[in-house]
Amino acid sequence: MDIYKRLLSDYVSFSENRSWGDVGVLKDSISFCRNEFGDFDSSYALNASAVVYELLEYLLDKDISHIYNISTYVTDTIDFKLGEADPSLTNEELENHPDIIMNGNINLD
Repeated sequence: MDIYKRLLSDYVSFSENRSWGDVGVLKDSISFCRNEFGDFDSSYALNASAVVYELLEYLLDKDISHIYNISTYVTDTIDFKLGEADPSLTNEELENHPDIIMNGNINLD
C-alpha cells in the first residue's frame, strides 16, 4: 500500500493546480483497498461502489467515458461470477456467455 501513499501527493497537487478531482474520494478509495478481504465478495462490492461513483460523475459532467467504465465494471463482475461458478469456462465461452452479451444493454434509468 505504500505506492498509494507515494502517489496520493501527486494527485493532491494535480487536484489543487487544476481545481479538478476529489481528494476525499481518492482517500476513501485507498482506505477501502486497505480493507481487502481477499474474497470475491469484496471485489464485487468494490465494483458496485465504483459503478455508483462513475454514474455520479457521468451525471455531473456527461462524459461518455464514465458509461464505458460502468460497462467494464459490470462486465468484470459478471465474468468473475461466471468463472467462480464454473472454473472450466474458457475465455471464448465467457466472452460469448449470454450474461456478458446482455451487459451491452445497460439501462441507466
